[in-house]
Amino acid sequence: MIKLYLDCRSYFTRLLILVGIMIGGFSTMMAQTYVNGNAGTSATNNNGVAAPAGTRWHELQNEAGNTTESNGSLGFAHVSLGANNLTLADDFTVPAGETWTILKLRIYALDQVTTNTISPYSNIRVRIYNGVPGAGGTVVFGDMTTNRFNSTGYANLRAILNSRVPTPGAPTPNFPVFFIDANINTALTAGTYWVEWQVVNAAATF
Repeated sequence: MIKLYLDCRSYFTRLLILVGIMIGGFSTMMAQTYVNGNAGTSATNNNGVAAPAGTRWHELQNEAGNTTESNGSLGFAHVSLGANNLTLADDFTVPAGETWTILKLRIYALDQVTTNTISPYSNIRVRIYNGVPGAGGTVVFGDMTTNRFNSTGYANLRAILNSRVPTPGAPTPNFPVFFIDANINTALTAGTYWVEWQVVNAAATF
């Protein structure tokens, strides 16, 4: 999930957050935030257990009407771990007639190693493509070597498997979710773009 700050699944739900986007003409500009989904699912899980005080669950879902199985994967790797150089990507669209100057990108990650709320992340790499990465899209911003880290912190979310389907149970495993913000400063005209990102942390498995 990502958030773009606009000034002008992936994992979880597909969340794209662009922060501080400037959208407008020559004389007027309006700061906006673009979000393509929600991170937390509920303060109470499907089995009726409340999340820890001040937090929300991010609970994996089951297919509507299917009570015998649910999603069993908490997420996908987007980390550089030696020989394993893994990334994730998500898309967004700049509407016709608009230009977005993007200042910041926010993505979310869970850590399957620690249970505390101190973020282990300090490095994020970002590329933006004008089409699907690896299928005709070309890079219009960024690279996979520059650290664009801005800030990080606990997102007040706990990632859990489905607590009701197929068998009701306790909210385990229970992993902390962190946000990572990246500095972005680029202007994009109308079109569909893909953001690719990677974090660098030997302890991270997502």
